[in-house]
Amino acid sequence: MYDSGLSLYKTRKWLLENGYVYRPTGLFISRGHLYALLRNPLYKGYIPFNGEEFKGKHEAIVSPELFDRVQARLIREREHEHQYLFDGVMKCEYCGRYITMELHKEKYIYYHCNNPQCKQKTIFTLEEYFVKQFLRAMKRIKIQPFQFKMFMKKAEDELYKVKFIAADTQEKLVIEQQTLKVNLDKMYEDKLKGVISEEFYVRKQAEFQQRLEEIETELDDAGNTTSGKGEDVLPILNMINNIGYYFETGGFHVQKALARLVFERVMLRGKTLRFKYALPFRYFVDNAEEYVTLEPTSSIK
Repeated sequence: MYDSGLSLYKTRKWLLENGYVYRPTGLFISRGHLYALLRNPLYKGYIPFNGEEFKGKHEAIVSPELFDRVQARLIREREHEHQYLFDGVMKCEYCGRYITMELHKEKYIYYHCNNPQCKQKTIFTLEEYFVKQFLRAMKRIKIQPFQFKMFMKKAEDELYKVKFIAADTQEKLVIEQQTLKVNLDKMYEDKLKGVISEEFYVRKQAEFQQRLEEIETELDDAGNTTSGKGEDVLPILNMINNIGYYFETGGFHVQKALARLVFERVMLRGKTLRFKYALPFRYFVDNAEEYVTLEPTSSIK
């Protein structure tokens, strides 16, 4: 069917309508299962192993020509495949499956549960409706003045500890550096006096020089650590405080990333989303229960 020109979605739909199942238990074929089946070289008589294909002893079900045609179509279809904003983000609250996305008329994106046994399998919702709910949920994230002060104080305290440790480390490194230089000079004199061999001197000199280079690098790192300020945490706090603005004004990839970053779990009940905030964002939401339900005022049905 797929080779006849149907898309993966339409091929899967035809299989469902004609009673085909993925396993004897009655599990229906998903789009991912169908893609994996069409990609499996076992059907053309080859066995995949360690990234290569080997001719098998079993009889092929399809010809190599048909298999190759299907692979070419799969590649073309994936290249032109539509990207969905909340793909892999939302789950059905009733059956627990991830929500499926469908593109209608090449412009309208609908989300729905594709579990045939689910009570909300017939509810289709436009993506735009969910965008408004995500935006409202993100705009609830606000760092209060007392939280700003608390985080700044914590940052200053931690930075003080880091600077103290870094200063102590610097002092020890300088002592080790001076000791190595003294030992190098003494070893050179011992070589001239014949106390140690040339071979021993060359070998130990190389070891000492390597350690001196390592100390220089470690001193630079310690110096960079002590140059930090408590204000360095401000950009992070400001980003959290304005995350709703970034979602509203950002492009597709920004919105997609934020939807995955801010929420630990998003459940769909009917047309309404229930959000569970991820850490640390959960701390900055007033009266954040385990799940927050937000339904926007919208004329979209």
